[in-house]
Amino acid sequence: MKKFTIILASLLLSKIATAQDSLRHYEFGSTLFTLNSISPNGNFAANKASTEFINGLFFRTTYKRVGFRAQVSYSDHSRYYLSNKDFRIGVGAQYNLLKKKDWLYTYADVLYRNVQTKGDYVAFNVASYNRSSNGLDGFLGLGFKLKATKNFYISPEMGFNVSYDRINFNSTTPTNVYKGALNHFNFNPVLKLQLTLKFK
Repeated sequence: MKKFTIILASLLLSKIATAQDSLRHYEFGSTLFTLNSISPNGNFAANKASTEFINGLFFRTTYKRVGFRAQVSYSDHSRYYLSNKDFRIGVGAQYNLLKKKDWLYTYADVLYRNVQTKGDYVAFNVASYNRSSNGLDGFLGLGFKLKATKNFYISPEMGFNVSYDRINFNSTTPTNVYKGALNHFNFNPVLKLQLTLKFK
């Protein structure tokens, strides 16, 4: 982690001294890394995995200081006795904070999110558990667009996620079936790393 931080800091300093070379272009790539939490979030299914690796596609087009973004991601992770299939898709916008350079920007994204959860455990005499969650994720933050090679960019982004989920669940015991629904709100800091290839 220390080496990773040093590399990002070095690239950032090199970008401060130079301007990017294109006012209008398209970029396509992947979300390499997402840090949702420094510590495990517990076993509540609406929470994301603490870390996610290379689980999304990212598109961005910019003209002068304004950009449009789109992304989709999927992860399949387990937490304790639960297996969570997490799908997200959404759009957003970004704005370059410097007039003639594009290495510093602010962004806002809105994503639809669906989580399907299944599990089996023996505590409290429950044999199986199912949960379906639908909701929205809202991201707001600051990003750094750093040129790695002629056409490749890395973009570390830091910000906050505000999410809402409507959860329907049922659990089955040898004698009963329990059903219910609840609303879940969450607010947490997020760190992402995007890798993109530029197309003019």
